[in-house]
Order: sequence, then structure tokens, then C-alpha cells
Amino acid sequence: MPRKNFKQLRDELMSQPGAAEAMAAARQELLARIGLYELRQERMISQMDLAKDLGVTQSAISKFEHGADPRISTLREYVAGLGGELEVRARFGEREVLLEFGDRPELEGLAETG
Repeated sequence: MPRKNFKQLRDELMSQPGAAEAMAAARQELLARIGLYELRQERMISQMDLAKDLGVTQSAISKFEHGADPRISTLREYVAGLGGELEVRARFGEREVLLEFGDRPELEGLAETG
């Protein structure tokens, strides 16, 4: 049985009906689950450059990227430093809700009782 190189295998796979669409969907799903380190790498921004932009140390960026439970405000700053905007969503079955954090003047006094 003759060996095939990667290009031959890829071309064979991509010639299958729906393969290009499946690959694009898989890529989007992978990007949707990307970690902070990978996101920064994809944006081609070093830890040093991001730290300088955010006014923190490189070690603070490293600790944040590998931490298990970041604060929303810190994550928002990190994403903004990469040129993005943070959105937090909650899913309830088929329903998806965009969660908002921060100052909301229209909600002032809502938590007050009595």
C-alpha cells in the first residue's frame, strides 16, 4: 500500500461533500473555546507588550492567563488590551442572555428594601 503525504490526505478529505463546511464549523468551535494564552498568541501580542499597554508586569499577565478564576473586570481589561470587547452570556436551554456588569444607573435602588 503506497504512502500518502499530508497534502494528499488533506486534498482527499476536502474533496468529500460538506468537508469544507465541517472544517470551518470545527475551526469556529475551537476558536470559541480558546484559552487566554492562545487568544493572545493568535493576536500576535507578546506578554511584555500587553503588560506595557495595561500598566502591569509581564508576570502578572502570565499569572492571569494561567489562573483558574479571573475577575470579570480584569478579563474585560485583558480583552480590551488585545483590541476586543468582552461579552458574557448565559444559556438557559435555547434562550441566551447577554449579561451586563458595571454601572447601570437605571437599576439604582433596585436592591433596596422596604
